[in-house]
Parts: sequence; structure tokens; C-alpha cells
Amino acid sequence: MEQYYYIDNAGLQQGPVEADRLVAFGVRPETLVWKQGMPQWAPASQVPELADLFYAQPPQVEEVRPASDEPKPAAPETYLIWAILATICCCMPFGVISIVYASRVNSLYNSGYYDEALVSSRRARNWALASFVCGLVSTIFYTVFVLSSGYIGAGGDYVGL
Repeated sequence: MEQYYYIDNAGLQQGPVEADRLVAFGVRPETLVWKQGMPQWAPASQVPELADLFYAQPPQVEEVRPASDEPKPAAPETYLIWAILATICCCMPFGVISIVYASRVNSLYNSGYYDEALVSSRRARNWALASFVCGLVSTIFYTVFVLSSGYIGAGGDYVGL
């Protein structure tokens, strides 16, 4: 197989390299190459025996990201811990709703939906608070009911009013 010399990005001559290995060394269609017998240096795409090396490969596509001068806002609070505690200790239905909203916050934020993540965060907080309030009110009503019923728990005797 023929061996070629090429000019690298720094403008230095490199080689000799076998033709089928040129691409591995970073030779592109516009890179100047030369082999013994050629009158002068030529772009690799213009050398007939090298043309297949470059057109058989898919073109390199550079990922273009839009330039953004604004920093990404901080992720909203998930309130997941509070949602779990509210579910276990207070009011299960409201706590479960809070967990659902809390679990959505990070995925929405990472997908770029900051406003939706913020809304989900607020709903998780509100449902957790509703669960705590519901649990507190239920506990107060239960305590008042037990105390007003005349039940004395020490001996298990029921004293009617």
C-alpha cells in the first residue's frame, strides 16, 4: 500500500502513513498530502486513490448549542422529605399527592422546564402542609372525643357522664 506524507494542523510535515490510516491520524479532505511520484502537495480529496476514504464516512456534525448569557436558575426545593413525613405521620392521601408533585420537580428542572418545576415544587409544599394540618386537626378532634367520652385508660373502666 502507498505511503503518504501530510501537513498537520500546526503546519508540520508528518508521515509516512499508509493510505488507509490517514483518517485515523486526523487527515481531512482539505489536508495537504504528498506521496512519492506526485509533482506537488494536494488536498487529500483531490487525490483519486484517497477520495473514497473521505466520502465513505458520514460527515462530522458539530453540536451547536445556543449561547446563553443568563446563568441557569437554581433548582427549586423538592419538599420530598416533608412529603414522605406527612404521608407517614399525618394524612396519607394528601401526603401521597405531595410525593407525586415532589418527585416531578427534578425531572422537570433537568428537562429545562424551570417554571413547571417551580409550580410542582409549590404544589408539593402546599399538599404537605395540608397533610400536616389535616393530621393535627384529626389528632385534636380525636383527643377531645376520647376525653369527653369519659373513658379512663388506666384500668380500662368506662365512666359514663
